[in-house]
Amino acid sequence: RVAHPPEDERNFHVFYQILHGMSDACRADLHLTTASDYQILKTLPSSTSLLATVGNLDKSDAETYTDLLERLVRLGFTEEDIESMAQVLAAILHLGNVSFGEKRNGAVSLHASTDNSEHDDGEAFIKNTDTLEIAAKLLGVDCEALGTALTRLNLKSIQSAVLPLTRVKAELSRDSLIGEIYERLFEWIVSKLNEAVE
Repeated sequence: RVAHPPEDERNFHVFYQILHGMSDACRADLHLTTASDYQILKTLPSSTSLLATVGNLDKSDAETYTDLLERLVRLGFTEEDIESMAQVLAAILHLGNVSFGEKRNGAVSLHASTDNSEHDDGEAFIKNTDTLEIAAKLLGVDCEALGTALTRLNLKSIQSAVLPLTRVKAELSRDSLIGEIYERLFEWIVSKLNEAVE
């Protein structure tokens, strides 16, 4: 759902809320721009994404972001908690923009395969390492390790082996990681809410 929302539907509203509601300085710190710049938000025409589609239709994403912040503070989320949430959400947006090329028999292809085969002999590599670096920094992880995790399969049995992924499998790996990060963020928020009501 996060990496591939249904066509003609918005992704989770919080992504639009941070992009429209954060101050310019906060967005700059997170290297964020506009919704149309992020692959996981490209399911709607840009004009449609300006209005929230939950609750009051007259409220913009910026207004619902302000409401969200007020509610989080009332529930006991600290400024550090809120900043961490924003960092993770921004990292997800940047991860969604990580794109892959493919090396085939020593030749490099920067374009997607036409057959979309998962069973070819191509080896994926990251085309836009600057985007990967931003995501890694926001997540607090090593950029090279993150790149390796997206493009290599680490097999551990009696002997460990590292196998290169194809471009298609690297894209699936990226999308799976995006989903896992969002799910863990959601679980952390739920645990904080449970603490607040106990």
